[in-house]
Amino acid sequence: MKPDPNSSTEEARKERRIPTVSAVLGDGTILETVVDPEAKRTSFILAKDGEWHSADSVRIDSSAQLVPYSPRNNLLAHDVVLLPSEPEEYGSEDALLPEIESFIHRYVDVSPLFEKIACYYVLLTWIYDRFNELPYLRLRGDPGAAKPGACSR
Repeated sequence: MKPDPNSSTEEARKERRIPTVSAVLGDGTILETVVDPEAKRTSFILAKDGEWHSADSVRIDSSAQLVPYSPRNNLLAHDVVLLPSEPEEYGSEDALLPEIESFIHRYVDVSPLFEKIACYYVLLTWIYDRFNELPYLRLRGDPGAAKPGACSR
């Protein structure tokens, strides 16, 4: 019997490549996508027990691997969804909340109560993997109603 010249191609086709933004793996490892805008490249940061390293993909079994979304994905390429470029220490949640609030205040004009809720929503996004469903926070305004001094692209 002759070896099939397409067998390796066929095996590669059988392997599932699952585009992923973030996940919590079975061993508790947290996986997050990062973007290098200069290199136009996405990869994963894997964190566990206070240590982290980067990876281009993560094999989850013999026939599937998690891969980051392509940097050419429309949502990433046009800055609709912004992802971090690297992990960064933030201190404590108490120190982080005013920074989040300042960022939100810089770009949108909402009531102080909604601004506070939005800050906690940002923290909620850290653990969204643990829920089946979550609300989506979206801010909309009339055309031309940008907050004065807001950054526009």
